[in-house]
Amino acid sequence: MKPQTVHITTRRPHDAADAGECAIIYYTANDNVVKVTDKDGHLLRYSDGEPCKRVLGPGDDPRQIAARLGRRYHNQTHGDREKGFWRGLPRGRDVPL
Repeated sequence: MKPQTVHITTRRPHDAADAGECAIIYYTANDNVVKVTDKDGHLLRYSDGEPCKRVLGPGDDPRQIAARLGRRYHNQTHGDREKGFWRGLPRGRDVPL
């Protein structure tokens, strides 16, 4: 089965000139199970080895579930880069240089 895609926001825009950042999440929805995959369709796993998948409940939207799973995977894999040492300095504040 060919993976479908959903986009997640990984960094919000700071102002009108900043577009922010997003990531493409690949997923498959088959037999009431959503699996987050790479672009070739291989199942991804969280840092603890748990497969990145979830059984759909009644009324669940596979695209929304894939976005939630993908965001969790992305945060575990890439961390919160905004809090890292090389983050941009806040704009509009008195920050000594």
